[in-house]
Amino acid sequence: MKRIKKAFSLILSAVMLSTSINTVQINAAQVLYGDYVLISNTSLDWETAESTGNIVFDSNGVLKGGPGAENNLGNALDTENQGNSHLYNSGGSTKTPTQKKGNTTYSVGRKENFGTEKTFECIAVSEHCYVWADTALGYTADEKNTAGASASEQFERAYTDYLQPYDFDKYISFNDYSDRISLFIEAAGENDDLSWHYSYNQNVTGIYCPVLLGNHRTSFANTFPVISHECQHAMADSAGVIYGLWLNEALSVSIMPNHEDWLYMGSKEAACGQSFVNGWNYTDYGYFDYAQPYEFIRYLNTQANKGVYKNGSCGDNAAYRKFYSYFYTTEVPSNYTKTKKDIYVIEYLMNEYHNADSTVFANDDGSVWTFNDALRYFRIAQMKHESTGKYGFGEDTEQIRKKLPYYTVYTGESGKSVNIYGTGAIMVKTVDGKFEVPAQHGANIEYTAFNAVIPWADGINTVSAPTKKEYNSGDTLDLTGMKI
Repeated sequence: MKRIKKAFSLILSAVMLSTSINTVQINAAQVLYGDYVLISNTSLDWETAESTGNIVFDSNGVLKGGPGAENNLGNALDTENQGNSHLYNSGGSTKTPTQKKGNTTYSVGRKENFGTEKTFECIAVSEHCYVWADTALGYTADEKNTAGASASEQFERAYTDYLQPYDFDKYISFNDYSDRISLFIEAAGENDDLSWHYSYNQNVTGIYCPVLLGNHRTSFANTFPVISHECQHAMADSAGVIYGLWLNEALSVSIMPNHEDWLYMGSKEAACGQSFVNGWNYTDYGYFDYAQPYEFIRYLNTQANKGVYKNGSCGDNAAYRKFYSYFYTTEVPSNYTKTKKDIYVIEYLMNEYHNADSTVFANDDGSVWTFNDALRYFRIAQMKHESTGKYGFGEDTEQIRKKLPYYTVYTGESGKSVNIYGTGAIMVKTVDGKFEVPAQHGANIEYTAFNAVIPWADGINTVSAPTKKEYNSGDTLDLTGMKI
C-alpha cells in the first residue's frame, strides 16, 4: 500500500426518523417528494460519466426546522428501477486456493537477494516470520538483535490476534516454498516512499518496512496494525484474487486492529459524483478514498449477519470468517475485467446469504439485492443511521453515529447539470420537500427521494463542485500523511 492523504469532508448527517423512500430512473419529467434525493449512476463503468440533467435543489444543503422538526411527506411515485440488473445471476462456484508451502528454511545470518539488487540478511526467526535486514543499513550486531526481536514480536502479535482469526494460514502462500512469511527492513532514499507495503516477488512472499539510510531504526513497537494490513494484501495475492484497489484496501482495513479509526468522512471527489468503486492502481484516477470502501464492506458485513457487525479481531469468530471467505474463494468468470470482478463477488456473496435466509439482502419484493441496490441502501443508511433494517447499521449504529455524525451533501450551482461516474452518486437537499426529475438525463441516472429529520442545522460544511485531477502515467500522487 502507498500513502494517501485522508480527505475529510465533514458534512451534514444525523439520525433520520421518517422512512419514506421512492426511486425513479425513467427519462420523463416527474416530481419526487422528500427531504433529500440521492442521484446515482447505476452503470458499472466507473470510468464513464453521465449527466443528471439540469437539477434544481437547495444549494445550502440544510434541512430547516431545527431539533425535533419532522416532515411527513407522502410518496408520489411508484418505485421504478430500470437497468439495475445483476452481474451475477445464478450458479457460480467456489474454489480452494492453491498454496505454495514447502521445506525451505533460513537461519539467522543467512544472506539472500531474492532476485533483487539488494542483499538481505536474516536477523530473526520466529514461529511465523523471518525478519530480514538490508545490509546497506549497516546494522551492528546488537542492532540486528534488537531490531529482529522487535519486528518478530510485532509480527507474532499481528498473527495471533488479527491474522489467524481471518484464516490467514488457509490462504497464504510462500513463493520461496518456505514455512513463514518474510518481513524485510529495507534501505530507502530520501525520495522513496517510506510506507510499509506488500510487493509481489516470485522468489519470496514478504512485506517491506522502508527505513532511511543512516537511520539505524531498531524499534518497531506498535507496528502490528500495519503488519496485519499488509499481510491481507499478501493473502489476497496468494489466493489469486485480482480485485480493484478499492476492494483490496477495504479488506485490508477490515483486518486491522484499529480499523474503527478508518471510520471518517470520505473524499470530496466521491461526494461530487466520482465513484469510490474504481481503480487498479493509484494513477488510475486523481484521488483515492479508503473510508467509503471500508464503510461499505462493514455495512455489508452487518447486513449479512442481520444487524450484528462481526469483528474477528482477538477471537475465533466463525461468522466473521465466513463473510470474508467469499472474497478469497469465489470463482469469478475469467473474462471479467476490472471492477466487474469486484461486483461479481459481492453479488455472489449476497446471493449465498439470501439463499440461506431469504430475509437477508432482500428487497421489499423479496428479490435479492443487486450491487446497485447495496450502494443505494448504504448511502441512504449513512444519512438515516437507522438502528435496524437496510437503512441502518444494526448494532453498529451507535459506533457509526459517533464516528460519522455528518454526511456529504452536494451544494453546487442549482439549475445546472452534474456529471456522475458509474456507481457514483451525489446527495442533494430538495426545495420545500419537492424535486423535479429532469426530462432528459443519462440513461443510467437514478433518483431516490426520502424523508429525514435532522437534530441540528448549524455548523455545516458543504462541497460545491466536482473535482478531478488528471495524472500522467509517470506522475505520483501526494501521498503524505498516511502511516501505511
